[in-house]
Order: sequence, then C-alpha cells, then structure tokens
Amino acid sequence: MLSYLEANEGNRDAAIDARRQAVQRYRDYRRAGGENYNTGGRICLQFRQALEDNREVVLSGELEEASKHPQLPAEAKLLISKLQAILAGSRDPGMAQDEGLHYMDAAELMLLLEEMG
Repeated sequence: MLSYLEANEGNRDAAIDARRQAVQRYRDYRRAGGENYNTGGRICLQFRQALEDNREVVLSGELEEASKHPQLPAEAKLLISKLQAILAGSRDPGMAQDEGLHYMDAAELMLLLEEMG
C-alpha cells in the first residue's frame, strides 16, 4: 500500500494522505455495494448482525475470547478493541482514524458507526 511505502521513506504527510485516500476509496466501494472480502470486514458484518439480533451478551464474550487468541495479529486485536468500545456504548468516529487499523477495517468501522447513528 502506498501509505506504507511513503512512511518507510519518511514521508509522513504523504503517508497520511495515501491512507486517507485508501480508506475513502474503499468506503466508496462498499457504499456502492461492493463486498467485504477481508477478515475485518467479515468480523464487522458478524458484529452488526449480532447487534441486530440483540445478542450483545454473547457478542461481548466472543469478542473477549477472540481478543485473547495468542496468534491473533495486532491489527485484528485493535479492531476487536474498537468493536468492544462500540459495544460498551462509544460512537466516537475518531476511533476509526487509528493508524494501527488496516485501512479496510478503518472504513468498515466508519460505515458501522454511520449506520448506528
């Protein structure tokens, strides 16, 4: 991804701009009906469905268990922590700006927060 290349070259401003563009393009793709094929997107979909089915208690336990998995990548742990914050009542759109999130996960969080109002 361009933002990683820019960051590795020390171009912080260009890296931030490239990431912002990647998030926006992916979000536009999803809004236009594009599918979420990445793991984070599927996690967000399952999260959304669990909320719609009023399974917050089960969801909380599942997120807690998943967050403790020893082989879970750091990006996935970060996404889970954001979903736990949403489950606890946070609707802060700034959480999707965390640079530690994969750009697709950031976009999925933005979409989720928009849907939740």
